Amino acid sequence: MGKVNQSMSFGLPCVATQIAAEGMEAIHGREQLVADDPQTEIAVREQ
Repeated sequence: MGKVNQSMSFGLPCVATQIAAEGMEAIHGREQLVADDPQTEIAVREQ
């Protein structure tokens, strides 16, 4: 089990890169946040 899947299984918030989220059926903004660079990560956390 990967880090992203494991954190999600415990109900923890998750910010993942596009590569880490690839193949997962999670919905951006609901089950996980996707960001590939620090500026985008800050922006999605502030939503």
